[in-house]
Amino acid sequence: MSQAYDRAKLAELFGDDCRTLAEVEREFLDTARAAEREITGTDDLAAIARVAHRLKGASGMIGADALCRVADGVERAANVADRPGLRRLHGALSEEVRRVAEQAESVVIAIPVSSRAERGCGFTFEVQQFGKKDFSRCPELQALSRRVVVGGDPGVEK
Repeated sequence: MSQAYDRAKLAELFGDDCRTLAEVEREFLDTARAAEREITGTDDLAAIARVAHRLKGASGMIGADALCRVADGVERAANVADRPGLRRLHGALSEEVRRVAEQAESVVIAIPVSSRAERGCGFTFEVQQFGKKDFSRCPELQALSRRVVVGGDPGVEK
């Protein structure tokens, strides 16, 4: 199955810094989930159309083409008061948001939150999952992904 969104398009827009991309992915996922809740949680057609329009724009910007098409369908259905059409699109909307979430949450990015090496305690890492398991653009994460901290000694190979 194809990717839910185009990470290369994100890199074109925001640069290839792993942390920045992870933050953008996290924000987009939060936006998509909130839009899904708003759309499925109301009968207000004008509100549904507004939220779907925002989701369509955000999805298009990052290359989430399938989600963009579904959001466009939701917006059109809301604008013409096609309630049966909206109900049919709820499943597709939920599926595309799930696919975005799955892709965005499939990456592990380890961010140092405290360095205790000066006290001989190794490093403590906060592990966040966003993006995809491709550390090719992040040499520091390539090395980290092959290392573990054992007994307080950073850099002990697995």
